[in-house]
Amino acid sequence: MSYVKYVFKLSFKNKLNFIPILLPIIIILFFAIMNSNASENTSYINSINQEVQIMSNLYSDYQNLLENETLSEEDFEGISIAADNLRDNLNLSNQSIEYAKNGNWTESLTLQLQLLQDNVLSNIENGSSVYDESYVRSMYNRKATYEILAENNIEPEFSGIEIKGFTFTFRMMDILFPAILTTCLIALLSNIFGGNLVDRMDIEDMFPVNQVKWQISKILLCFFICFILCMIWYGVSLLVSTLLNGPGSLNYPINIFSDSYIDTLPLSLVISKTIILQILSILFLVSTVYLISILVKNQLSTLFISTVLLVGPILLTGNIAPLSHILHLLPTTYFNATRVITNQLAFENNNVNISFYTGIYVLLLSSIIMLLAILILKKYHETNQLFHKAN
Repeated sequence: MSYVKYVFKLSFKNKLNFIPILLPIIIILFFAIMNSNASENTSYINSINQEVQIMSNLYSDYQNLLENETLSEEDFEGISIAADNLRDNLNLSNQSIEYAKNGNWTESLTLQLQLLQDNVLSNIENGSSVYDESYVRSMYNRKATYEILAENNIEPEFSGIEIKGFTFTFRMMDILFPAILTTCLIALLSNIFGGNLVDRMDIEDMFPVNQVKWQISKILLCFFICFILCMIWYGVSLLVSTLLNGPGSLNYPINIFSDSYIDTLPLSLVISKTIILQILSILFLVSTVYLISILVKNQLSTLFISTVLLVGPILLTGNIAPLSHILHLLPTTYFNATRVITNQLAFENNNVNISFYTGIYVLLLSSIIMLLAILILKKYHETNQLFHKAN
């Protein structure tokens, strides 16, 4: 218990340590407010209203063309059919808006699915129109999402600008953890591990304790601190977004990258798997920063080297083509946990080995290797000190 107090004093005696703790909360509040404001223009109802406006203008143009007496009979018939189809689509869209305003998401989404099938997917399937792959993927993703949302009567949200409790927290896990939260944790850990250095000597090496138990206890305690901080940050994210826009649903479908375009996972499963990978990522992070601090014996150097060696590869994940075939072997790959769970990294890098279970094995093995390296170094220092004392 005394050692726990010692580490906490080491963590918070320096007021600057509160910066990496409070910074993520400020960023989360910023995103929550910005997303809420942006949702006024990107909401489900507003997007349909925009489509209605476009269709209304086009319908007016068709009506004006039909009044042109110089039209051939064939052109007149073609424009009449197009105008009738457009009028039907307008009626369905307006009905969909009314259902949505009353919270009848199942009825509203059913109409949207009908419009999507009749006006887009049927053209893709019969080959009457040619679309690029990204558009085709997005349309089938929308169909898969709307079908599950309709089944559960859940309000759709704009991907990337989620506003409700659970979906917003998922987005913060996706955006913040890989780089921002990792950098904040590195800054905090550098201060903790560097706080016991005096003239580049670790005063803990002089403690009359079993080094194996001591180092394992220290790593686990720092891991626990980092894990609790992440849970606090995610808790703030969930609380703020819920207070602003409601909790949302854990059954919300998340699109999975696949050749079929229609695979989804419930948000609850995606968040659960993401947290598991992030827990193991934190363990690897703590072990790595501690090992670096032992080697360089300087607080600022630990911060700089850890940031370069950890955050650098995280940001570059998937951006260096020659490394795509070995990405599954790099522990930093799995800091991008949501991109692993949704199969995005595997799909974009054509590497099927990047998966949730591979991430568990790689992160665990990497953490064990780091821990063994720490114990070997500490044992070496202990033996070295005993040798000098004997002489």
